[in-house]
Amino acid sequence: MTTGEKQEMFARSHQKLLEYAHSLSYGVRQRELQRTPEMAALYVKRGTGVANSTHIDSLAIDMYLTVGGTLQWSGECYDKLGVFWKGLSEDAGHEHAWGGDFGSPYDPYHFSIEHKGVR
Repeated sequence: MTTGEKQEMFARSHQKLLEYAHSLSYGVRQRELQRTPEMAALYVKRGTGVANSTHIDSLAIDMYLTVGGTLQWSGECYDKLGVFWKGLSEDAGHEHAWGGDFGSPYDPYHFSIEHKGVR
């Protein structure tokens, strides 16, 4: 599968995730669908990212949830979306990864599709 085909699959899965979040009455604020290699390198220096991030190939997005207009920094809301996102893997035929499963750094805002061995 080409990177472009994966981007199209990611977009379809992302739309489903947004619809699911809205069905649970969460507000959604999105960041970093695209990340430059230079920004990825800066995050590596800060200890908050990896050099070969899936964001560079537009196969990841960071989503921040609100409840009643208040940003949620952790909790059940992200867990629900993480389970839903990973469940899309079977339908799409490609691994959907959630940053809440990452050991270090823990990143519950990150939703991606595996690409070249990177989640």
